[in-house]
Amino acid sequence: MRLRTLTINLSNETSINGNQQILKNIHDDLIDDILYIQDIFSLKINRITYILINTIFYYYIMPLLCSSLISQNPKIVTSVVLYIFLAFFYYVKEESFLNTLFMVLFEDCISDKLQNFINIEPDFPKEFMFDWNKQKNVVNKNFFDFIKQNFSEPFIQSIIYMNNSPYQEIQNIVDYFEKYNEENSTSFSSVLTKANFMESLKEQILIKLSALEIGEMESFHKSLSRATGMNVGFIIEDERQNCFLNILNDFMKKQEVGLF
Repeated sequence: MRLRTLTINLSNETSINGNQQILKNIHDDLIDDILYIQDIFSLKINRITYILINTIFYYYIMPLLCSSLISQNPKIVTSVVLYIFLAFFYYVKEESFLNTLFMVLFEDCISDKLQNFINIEPDFPKEFMFDWNKQKNVVNKNFFDFIKQNFSEPFIQSIIYMNNSPYQEIQNIVDYFEKYNEENSTSFSSVLTKANFMESLKEQILIKLSALEIGEMESFHKSLSRATGMNVGFIIEDERQNCFLNILNDFMKKQEVGLF
């Protein structure tokens, strides 16, 4: 998340009374990012707004900014933290984001679950290809990286059309599909046959991964699902209830103030 990196750089330069031109460049980039966030909010697409607010608080506001305000060894100097909060209030117009930020900053107390978002540093955010139409053209280091970034239901379906994939594992799955289709051509239109095929296709992917790789993929997708508030990839349990906004909303309901 570039906003996080820029904030750390701005704090470091401020602490050492760094070069003014460098400070200005970092500052301008940081404000550009906040304005870009506002541009996304201005689209007024509820699903995107929900994901963006969750992600900003999960990766940035809680573990970096709020943590720095209460920590004896802050990652960010207080003056930079306060300035960024002011910049959010000044440049961002999305009410749901501003209400959330106001509640986090000015509530008398927070729950233990909310405190965990401050205390626990999340894994560094990684890329996940939400646009599955682009997934077929992505070249990654190896098959596992490719699957880990893309393991969604539409992606699984799209694998059977990847005839020119650079991965032999993908070609093996394509060959498997062709054989399966031949053997079930008379009944493949049935819902049950299609459902069975999808489960079989998932198995064909998973058996090509080691237990360690599957565990790493599950952990990555679990973290990403909590960060976005949307179930992403290959997870065992519904993680939406554990996202920041859901936990904050539960807390505010107990305080008789609902967010949404």
